Amino acid sequence: MPRLSTPVKLTLRVDSDLIERTKAYAASNGTSLSKLVAGYFTRLVVDQVVRSEGELTSRLRSRRPIEQPSDEDIWNDLIRKHGGVR
Repeated sequence: MPRLSTPVKLTLRVDSDLIERTKAYAASNGTSLSKLVAGYFTRLVVDQVVRSEGELTSRLRSRRPIEQPSDEDIWNDLIRKHGGVR
């Protein structure tokens, strides 16, 4: 995960009652409103990455595995290509 940059101030417009209730929630959980919001934003980004990787993994898993030829198949192929054993 990339290194975090220097925090910057962000202005959001949110209902005042929601802000007060969220501040109380943050305080009761030993954190700040800023850390709570930053954690939420981080979670959104991480979830998106996980979903993207999960979709890729799912697509890769759905593909048929490459089958390795047996020694007999290799031998028969060499015989066909080179006209038999000398």
